[in-house]
Amino acid sequence: MLYVDILAAMIVVVLMVAVVYDSIVMQQRALEEAIRQEKAQIIGENMFWQTVLNDPSFLQKFQSTFQVDFSVNIDGHTYIVTIKALKYTRPK
Repeated sequence: MLYVDILAAMIVVVLMVAVVYDSIVMQQRALEEAIRQEKAQIIGENMFWQTVLNDPSFLQKFQSTFQVDFSVNIDGHTYIVTIKALKYTRPK
């Protein structure tokens, strides 16, 4: 009877270790994906401002609100970064 209890306890411990190990791997993958998305967002915003600086008439063709999409490749993954903005004139 004692051996059955020990065997059952070992099986439970092994299952718990497997679940914890799998969750660590999933958390690591989720963190890597979040980091890639943040990089893509930063690069997309930089691409937008670079476009604005290189072509001063770029913003003039838009209405009061606009949306611009940029395709960004990070570590072999392609992300579409969408810049949604509202045009306004600064008070003098």
